[in-house]
Amino acid sequence: MSITAENSTPAALRARLTAALVEKAWINTPAVRAAFEAVPRHLFVPDTVAPAAALITAWDRDYRDGPTPEITVHPTGTPLPGAGGLQLLVPAGTPPSP
Repeated sequence: MSITAENSTPAALRARLTAALVEKAWINTPAVRAAFEAVPRHLFVPDTVAPAAALITAWDRDYRDGPTPEITVHPTGTPLPGAGGLQLLVPAGTPPSP
């Protein structure tokens, strides 16, 4: 199933996530299923992910229905040509948060 504006509401996305986890038997109790269906998923995301999530949300809002901008990758510390758009800088070798 592809994600559309109609089925990408927070409630619909939680329902899809929950159904997938139930199907894989990763959720196997009614209480856990009810929690997954009720609690917004963003409450499970660490604060360190919030800046990247905000960029992804902005990208989706600005480019979902139109042409996407050119994407280039530059090592940290190098000058960025034409720095007029969204930027996501990820330092090389940065370990993921626990």
